[in-house]
Amino acid sequence: MVKIWISRWSLPIYETRTDGRNNFVSSLIISGCYKIPEVCVVFANKLLRGNRTVKVNCNSLDAFDSPNAPLLGTFEGDIIINNFLVRPGPGARPLAVTGEFQMNVASLRITPDMSLDLMRSALAEPIMGVVLESYGSGNIPSNWTEITSLLRSAVNRGVIIVNCTQCLSGSVAAIYDAGAVLSDLGVLSGSDMTSEAAYTKLAYVLGTDLPHHNKIELMKMNLRGEITA
Repeated sequence: MVKIWISRWSLPIYETRTDGRNNFVSSLIISGCYKIPEVCVVFANKLLRGNRTVKVNCNSLDAFDSPNAPLLGTFEGDIIINNFLVRPGPGARPLAVTGEFQMNVASLRITPDMSLDLMRSALAEPIMGVVLESYGSGNIPSNWTEITSLLRSAVNRGVIIVNCTQCLSGSVAAIYDAGAVLSDLGVLSGSDMTSEAAYTKLAYVLGTDLPHHNKIELMKMNLRGEITA
């Protein structure tokens, strides 16, 4: 079983008030004493699933959170691991690591004054995948006919576009007409994935040699706990 832990500090390790020692020691304890076969972030007495984690504050000692997923564990007075949340390991199977990632993937954040030229450039070849960061629960203005036409053309060309919310927490859902527009175009719902996770997942899925329709199905699936099933 391979464990990967990511830990660092907000204050330099040599500072008297550094949080680095606690984060590092906590990582060693969790790694050495618990079976958690996941990529995790250990920070500020919290154990977070890596692909659910975002940095929420660049100045705080409590800088990371997983807004759409519960903590895997906490360690303050006592170490508490939520084992029912930990994903099962591969068992006796060897660790499979891929190095084949598709680099022609982009993130595009919707803004009120977004120009056609910008959208056209973002969707142009050789782009194969786009994380579209939309408003609220996955909305874009429904009267953006020229931009929706560009999105439709890209989807028809085989570009996989994943719709993620710009909000820190919550999920994409086509509950308004403005959100249904994207779904009708063939844009995939990113549900409650973070934009970072959606980007990485796109790069991984597009790097496989699977047929296009299988790649789309993989994007909809919960592969590593990155999306609420």
